[in-house]
Amino acid sequence: QISNHQNNENIASAMKSKAESVDIICNEFNTSNNDLSNLVNDYQQNLERAKQIHLENRAKPRQQHNNLLLQELQIMQDKIDKVKQNEKTLAEARIAAIKKQKEDQEKARIAAEQQRIAEQKRIAEQKRIAEQNRIQQQQQNNQNQNQNQASVPQPGQIASPAQSSISVLSSTQPGAQPGPSSQPPQLSQIPQGPWYAHEAELNKTYTHYKNMWKQCGQLFDKFENDNGKLYDDLEMRVGLIVTSISSNQKSVFDAYKRYKKLVNETTKPGTIERNFCFIHLTVTIIEDMRIIKQSAQKFASAYFLSFIMMEYKNEYVDIFKCCFYNKCVFTIPYINKQLRDVAMKLPNHNPLKPSIVRCQLLGYKAIKDEKREPTEKRKYLQRFKKANNAGLSIWESEEDYFNRTHAICGLFAAFMGIRNNNSFSNPIGIDSGDCWKWIAHLLSLPKCVYPELCSILSGIVEIIGHDMLEMYPRQFPKILGYIVNNIHGQCDESTATRGKAKRELALFIKQVSKDTAKNNGKLTIEKPKESKLIKKTVGAAALSIVRGY
Repeated sequence: QISNHQNNENIASAMKSKAESVDIICNEFNTSNNDLSNLVNDYQQNLERAKQIHLENRAKPRQQHNNLLLQELQIMQDKIDKVKQNEKTLAEARIAAIKKQKEDQEKARIAAEQQRIAEQKRIAEQKRIAEQNRIQQQQQNNQNQNQNQASVPQPGQIASPAQSSISVLSSTQPGAQPGPSSQPPQLSQIPQGPWYAHEAELNKTYTHYKNMWKQCGQLFDKFENDNGKLYDDLEMRVGLIVTSISSNQKSVFDAYKRYKKLVNETTKPGTIERNFCFIHLTVTIIEDMRIIKQSAQKFASAYFLSFIMMEYKNEYVDIFKCCFYNKCVFTIPYINKQLRDVAMKLPNHNPLKPSIVRCQLLGYKAIKDEKREPTEKRKYLQRFKKANNAGLSIWESEEDYFNRTHAICGLFAAFMGIRNNNSFSNPIGIDSGDCWKWIAHLLSLPKCVYPELCSILSGIVEIIGHDMLEMYPRQFPKILGYIVNNIHGQCDESTATRGKAKRELALFIKQVSKDTAKNNGKLTIEKPKESKLIKKTVGAAALSIVRGY
């Protein structure tokens, strides 16, 4: 029992010590658990604080970016406001300019009306004086007849003043200029007949194509208003095609194929759109500055136009003539007789001297705003005082006009020089007889345009002289002789430009003489080298390969 009792005490003591150990372990666990909870709480607090700091750090650049955006938006708004203000200022300036222009036009109209009334009064006064002189002369003749007891004359023996003036005109050679006179001629003494050969026929042609040009302009304005998008598209694409033409066969034929595709796909025969394509193409080629600066470009453009003529002959031939006739009067050629009539009315007026009438009738370009012209060219512009001190009339320089007419007539001649073949029959060429007729009409023009003819004929004969001599071996030398003895021999050279034109014609004549001498005295005119286009232009890369670079 004692041993059992001791064992129980030992067991109780052991269990007590185990219980105390468990209590200690529980206390330690609770302590550890509390420490863990504190750590978790600290971690969560630190995590929340880190998130907050991170969000604050992210919010700062975003706020700065937003501030920058707001600043840029403000700057853009300021610019927009400034542009609107400038547009408003420009609109006000434009309205003011239009208003001023209308006022100037009204003043000019009033001045022109006053000038017209004054001219009518002057003409009426001249008629009255002429009638008085006629009556006095008739009375004097009757008195002389009565005093001399002469018999009554038969009808037709006494010529009227009008008949006398006509007889004087008919005895004057075509192209002769009126001589100076101490007093202005009366209205009845101004010749009413032709000024030069074929004037009536050429006037009829000029009037027909002038009216045609005017009608086309009205139709194109309507076309632009009705379908501006197509108008602009055709204008741009035709312009690009003309720009692509260069002095080689490949570029000419490629440009022709692109133009043919454009016309056939976007227009129909006989429509205003197709006529617009034809006219815009021809005018763009005529006004291309390259035909002035490069001789080969004339032939390239002429060959291109021959392809168009071959493809659309029936539609294009009249438009072709209309464009050339309205861009240069010497392609008809027609000189308005008002140039002669002014010289007959005003005793001090010389039709050879530069004047407003001469510039207007020969097709010089009027300069509306001198400031738009290059500074270097302004000093060469022609300036004339208007009647009644109405201001200045400004026109392009004589040199620019000579160069332009020389180039246009050269292009016209290059087209005429394309001979008939199996695929193409030139309706305005050497073989059709139109070229001979054109040169004959040019040689019939009055002396007051001989300076322009010197410039034009030197280019024409150089381009088509070889073919014309081949076509007319007996008659064309006479044409050359007339050019040398009359056009060149009687040409005015009072200005530097006219003197230069005369020298260029003399140089060409001298070259013909040299070629003739080399050919044992047989008249020879060499064909221009530029008339035969190269097949294609070699690029820089190909040249590098050939040279081994």
